[in-house]
Amino acid sequence: MKLKARLVTGVLFITLVACGLLVLNGNLRVAVEFTADPAAGQGAGRAAQGAETSREEVLHEKKPWRLLQFGITRYSLYARNDPNVEEVLKAIRTQEVTYVEMKPGGTQLKLFMEFEDTSIGLFKPWRWPRDRETPPDHFYFTDYERHNAEIAAYHLDRILDFRRCPPVSGRWFNVTSEIRQKSEDEKLLKTFFVSPIGNVCFFGDCSYYCNTEHMICAIKDHHMLEGSVAAYLPRWQEAPRKTWKHPWKRSYSRVRKADWEVTDGETFCRQVRSTPPYDKGRRFGDLLDLTVYDFLMGNMDRHHYETFKAFGNNSAPIHLDQGRAIRKSTWLRLQLLAKEDYRLSDVMRESMRTDPIAPILTEPHLLALDRRVGIILDTVAKCIQKKGAENVLLEDLKDTTIANRLSIRRSFLCLAEEGPGCVKDPAPGTPSLRFSLVATCPGKSPRLSTDSDNKLL
Repeated sequence: MKLKARLVTGVLFITLVACGLLVLNGNLRVAVEFTADPAAGQGAGRAAQGAETSREEVLHEKKPWRLLQFGITRYSLYARNDPNVEEVLKAIRTQEVTYVEMKPGGTQLKLFMEFEDTSIGLFKPWRWPRDRETPPDHFYFTDYERHNAEIAAYHLDRILDFRRCPPVSGRWFNVTSEIRQKSEDEKLLKTFFVSPIGNVCFFGDCSYYCNTEHMICAIKDHHMLEGSVAAYLPRWQEAPRKTWKHPWKRSYSRVRKADWEVTDGETFCRQVRSTPPYDKGRRFGDLLDLTVYDFLMGNMDRHHYETFKAFGNNSAPIHLDQGRAIRKSTWLRLQLLAKEDYRLSDVMRESMRTDPIAPILTEPHLLALDRRVGIILDTVAKCIQKKGAENVLLEDLKDTTIANRLSIRRSFLCLAEEGPGCVKDPAPGTPSLRFSLVATCPGKSPRLSTDSDNKLL
């Protein structure tokens, strides 16, 4: 009898252990799913959770941020005339914050913010005044991330008609009522304190600049802090991304140079062009667009870029002068932005004018954009003179759809005489330029590939 009882007890014990292992394995699997790609910003917390949504449910809900996500194609994150862009920016600027938590990973502090319509934004706080320039002795990997640069980058991306940067807006936040009191993140909450002059401060948890020597403090009325908020991409579970190393990335070493810095430029470029995914399709042209974009911004820290897996290798990079070529459409657009009537500095100034924390860039920064446009055009002109236009300009205007995409008056100079819905010329003496820089005439600019198989979700 005793032996039988021991056998029964042993069987029960083994059963309980097996069930426990199954539960543990299930929990581990769920944890892995929520933290599978920290680089993509999919944290394990509340901000990254939520059930998957079908296209029919999204159309029924009519939430601008979800409609914007469902409009992503292999070519861009949003259509040029998508009304949901402005609705998303309006929500970022005005809606109540309902929840805050730190974004896991990364070298500097960033916060997930959930708003009342359940949309999620990525917040970067004010760190430096607008006129503070990076010391020339600083390495590119030790500089502060600047919130106003995030906003300017979005406007530049849109003016260049790439549309691969998520919508970004500035906003003022109450550090106490809109950040500390909206968070349950213990790692974040334990870093809040009041400075000797009465400002509410915090520093969070990250690998760089997250300590009392690099605190983030209110800059107005002891509680108010400005920052940038970027509209969030679809969750990793809905739209997996693939991360690629940038061929011309830096070495991130104080003593060692990168391969492209010690190899002949043309030789290295040929090696890149013969290597997948740059040997066919649109990727190499997109990489050159990204290079132009980074040069205009002064971004020296582009080490990786992302694409959506759903589109395979024929997808444009997401914009989370070493090239030897440039897209013809990009070259023509830069020529336009170098003209006195349409200078990039003027276009950027007008585009950013309505942001809640404007002015976004100082005048020296705006003038630097014009100088950089000139440098790119001069470099391309020398290459054309040496090698011929057919060997320098990547032809992308043969397709009439793409040619229409470049059309000046259909692009971002939406003049009143072109059709209904355009912004009319302002009265003489007003600070506005004589054209609209952000909106385009409804129905005038065709979307690239509206076929369903080119949609992300």
